[in-house]
Amino acid sequence: AYAGGALFSRAFTWFCEEDAREEVEMLRRCAGRGPTLAPSLEDIYQKLPRVEGSLLCFGCTGYIGEALVFEAVRRGLSTAVFLRPSAKAKFEELLRELGILGRVRLIVGDVSNCGDLERAFKDFEPRAVMCLIGSMVMDHQLQYDIDYRSVRDLVWTAHASSSCKQFIYTSATECYQPLLPTQMHKLRIEGELMRSLPTGLQWTIIRPTVYLPPLVSFKNMAKVIKGQTLSVTGPGDLALWNPIAREDLARFCVSCVLNPDAYSRVLPVGGPWSAGNLITGLDIARKLSALVTKSPSVRTNSLQAVDRLYGVSQFIPAAKFRKLGRILFFYLKYWYCVSLLAPPTGTISASDYAAELLEQAHKNPERFQLLAEDRSVRHFPLPRSPWWDVQRPSLHEDEMPMCAPRAKNPPSSKELDASLFGLPLRRHEQQQRSS
Repeated sequence: AYAGGALFSRAFTWFCEEDAREEVEMLRRCAGRGPTLAPSLEDIYQKLPRVEGSLLCFGCTGYIGEALVFEAVRRGLSTAVFLRPSAKAKFEELLRELGILGRVRLIVGDVSNCGDLERAFKDFEPRAVMCLIGSMVMDHQLQYDIDYRSVRDLVWTAHASSSCKQFIYTSATECYQPLLPTQMHKLRIEGELMRSLPTGLQWTIIRPTVYLPPLVSFKNMAKVIKGQTLSVTGPGDLALWNPIAREDLARFCVSCVLNPDAYSRVLPVGGPWSAGNLITGLDIARKLSALVTKSPSVRTNSLQAVDRLYGVSQFIPAAKFRKLGRILFFYLKYWYCVSLLAPPTGTISASDYAAELLEQAHKNPERFQLLAEDRSVRHFPLPRSPWWDVQRPSLHEDEMPMCAPRAKNPPSSKELDASLFGLPLRRHEQQQRSS
């Protein structure tokens, strides 16, 4: 972890704020026309392909996992969920609320116990495995144990299973620019899958961008309602994201199950490439403030100030200050400096999500503030939308194809350059080419 910190510091030696801002503005002009997809992937990203078979889910008891399990059941997959004994009662109640309790098999065990993993594969005999295992901790040893060692054992168990034909691993888009320990662990798992042992197991790696709840935070909205000023790490305009809703990600993941078009592929995915979903950290802070008050107040600072705060925090004896400094310097600095973009899917944008949060804040302001002050609550429990009706499809005919590029207003030759990605070159690259 400490060597990773040195790597992180050196990587930012070459970071240029001016180039980053140019890239953000360049990408904004692409709103409405996302990256070009291979024809074989259009059904997965833009439609609702037919799926069948059995699916064993790991790490699927959380916010994203409940949507994935629900979508798998609705699409007709025989579904089982591997979970800890302590999570069984709560997850059973959730499945009962969703109306699918009798259609999901629960297998209790410890993901770090190879015997429990082998028993689950032997008892259920899945045709495909979905892995959403990921740590939500700051302890580096736990990150290694969860993100790498447990998932590695799961990959090996899937290879040894005679029934399993596909392993789907949910990684992260930031693995394209890895600097943090969790990203290194995810890359090692991807390598384990790509080694392609001669067992007949196919692999699919899904790299989602950013999830909506931590990005469009209801806790920040609660601060604005109370009249507080929102703070952004760094200038806030150095990185652009197209975040994805859990409903859209669940639909995408299930569309990959036993789908030959998804075999042996790394599939980055994000939300719509619309003006309301191509956003920076500063955009989010301003939009949240503007939704609540006519005089929005957002505080930014320089990256140099972030570095100085980190240096000061590491000399303070109290462990909580050192931990806070690491979060500020490593994690927040990374998120606010690295653009996380991917080919689009889905129908839900960040603007839609923010509007839903504001509606709930107006309906019950006391509950909204109470939950915002509760540190154990990571996201606001929004009412279930019609998407959560198990009797209806997750996508209607009139919503397809999702996020298809607009046929009208194609980019002119002046807007596009002959560069690799069909995007305007940055100023220093133009100077190098002309020289």
